[in-house]
Amino acid sequence: GMEVVGEAICSSDAIEKASEHSPDMILMDLELPDESGTDAIRRILENRPAARVLVLSAHNDDELVFGAIAAGATGYVLKDSSMEEIIQSIRAVHAGTEVISPGVAKTLVRGAITRSRVSPGPAEMLSKRELEVLVLTSDGSTLQEVGEKLGLKHNTIKTYYQRIMGKLDLHSQNELFKYAVRNKLVEIE
Repeated sequence: GMEVVGEAICSSDAIEKASEHSPDMILMDLELPDESGTDAIRRILENRPAARVLVLSAHNDDELVFGAIAAGATGYVLKDSSMEEIIQSIRAVHAGTEVISPGVAKTLVRGAITRSRVSPGPAEMLSKRELEVLVLTSDGSTLQEVGEKLGLKHNTIKTYYQRIMGKLDLHSQNELFKYAVRNKLVEIE
């Protein structure tokens, strides 16, 4: 009941073959020689959003699982699963059902619990524009310069800056810079 329309050995090959063959279903490993499978999933689904992706991986690290799901994978199954479970997962994902192996589900639950205990990062606390202003101001730009770079008025940038400082409970430019470095929003050269 299945037809294999292509096989790929690397991300770029998978992206090309997905575009060429327009498969309904893609079985994807995350460890690829040229780039991560997560990046490949994202790029494939940009060009073929109706495709369904089932990750078949030896790893159930929560970062990999969350990354694959965030990239658009519909399911995640471990390579040590039985052949019957893998085939059932392929059929279920093809039919539109989300599938997660029991071992992966435990990892997701543990990861979600851990993440819920960690305070939210800047991406969760700040708007996209506030993040832009934070990065530019922590890089040493004045509010006037930030306004010019973003095409916004000085008062608008000042409002964004005040909101950032309030949301992050920061009180000086120095604290803002340290916060940006700690959260890897800017790099020190």
